[in-house]
Amino acid sequence: CGGWLATSLNKRGYYDANMRVMIIGAAASGLPYVVGPLMPTAILAMSCMAVAIFSTQMIAAVCVAATQLITPNQLRGQAAAIFLLLINLIGFGLGSTGIAFFTDFVFARDDALHYSMALSAVLVIPPSIYFYWRALPAYRDCLQESKEFTETGHAS
Repeated sequence: CGGWLATSLNKRGYYDANMRVMIIGAAASGLPYVVGPLMPTAILAMSCMAVAIFSTQMIAAVCVAATQLITPNQLRGQAAAIFLLLINLIGFGLGSTGIAFFTDFVFARDDALHYSMALSAVLVIPPSIYFYWRALPAYRDCLQESKEFTETGHAS
């Protein structure tokens, strides 16, 4: 759905569509990621998580494409490798460690995992949306420069 939405936005003249889909996906995942762990039943919690993960996967569908569009052909493999390395180091390294930190040191209770998950979402998602939004003008500039480079063979 992320790729479809980006294509649809691009056809409407939003050439920064991949970044816009990242903003939409992050915004749509925010509330479900926060309230999901706090739901009173497993069905409600899993329903919230389904919406959150669906929205987050919209981001996954377009973020590598967004990087590829502004990277010269001869560097695309390295750009994708560095991007995926950083995503995995940060996501798997800091994500689970942050939740464990909140559980052990902020709430200091083993049964507070759900609060730690909700707090992590509160701390990560708003800044993500903010930084995606702030990156839009620079991303548009990079897209334009990439287009000019492709057309002329040199950067302006």
